Amino acid sequence: MRVKLYNQIIDYIEKDLPMDDSLNIKLPYLLGVTTFLSNEGPYETLKSRGLETINNDSLRLKIALYYDFEYEKIKTNEKQHYEHYVNNLKPLMIEHFDLSNYKLKPINYDSLFDDFRFKQTINWALRTDQYMLELYRNLHKNGETLIKELNDEISLIH
Repeated sequence: MRVKLYNQIIDYIEKDLPMDDSLNIKLPYLLGVTTFLSNEGPYETLKSRGLETINNDSLRLKIALYYDFEYEKIKTNEKQHYEHYVNNLKPLMIEHFDLSNYKLKPINYDSLFDDFRFKQTINWALRTDQYMLELYRNLHKNGETLIKELNDEISLIH
């Protein structure tokens, strides 16, 4: 939803469009950040028992790459994304929006879109959210593939 909102805000800025209900309804989504939650317990247990318990070398490598590389990539990028939100986007929202009653209402709509820093921050946030969304999609796809390969391997054993 935030990616769509960022695109809409950029469109409003570039076309110098007036504030309307379509944009106003979506503005509260600027307040959110994404948090990746995962359960790495089973992988940690597998590591403590020894990855060698998995006989299939290819599958063992895929599991290690999934958790040690893909998870870490998301965690690192999410941390940077959160820091940008706290250090850049949030201060601009405090400066340019009335945040009362859990609503985001621009204090001065015209000056908001004239603020170069606001435009740059929204553009950066859009690119980052698009990148994070792609990382989540890839992790999901790779996880689904890994689950299938694990089930296939288990079927061969039984």
